[in-house]
Amino acid sequence: AVLMFDERRAAQHCGHCTVRLADGPPSLASDAAADTQGTAAEEPESVEVAAWPCPGGCGAAFCSEACRQDALHAHHEVLCPARNEAWAAFEAHARECANEYYILVAR
Repeated sequence: AVLMFDERRAAQHCGHCTVRLADGPPSLASDAAADTQGTAAEEPESVEVAAWPCPGGCGAAFCSEACRQDALHAHHEVLCPARNEAWAAFEAHARECANEYYILVAR
């Protein structure tokens, strides 16, 4: 599964395996409360797990230390916007173009 830019809850999922995180970013708390009115059926039930933050501080979260390490090895060590200014600029460009395929290809 891949979560796209325009999905409101993408930041509430593991940055590697996409499992739903129990502790999404605080800024999404109001969105989660607003979504409780009539939208619960839109998203299938999932197991929620605690979040493990990116060690670089970019805001990405992972479902476990093992998943975080897998992500770092597979892509996140190079593609972390907090560690790589060129990647941060490229990711911003992809978002401006609304073209997440640029990001998917890189990963």
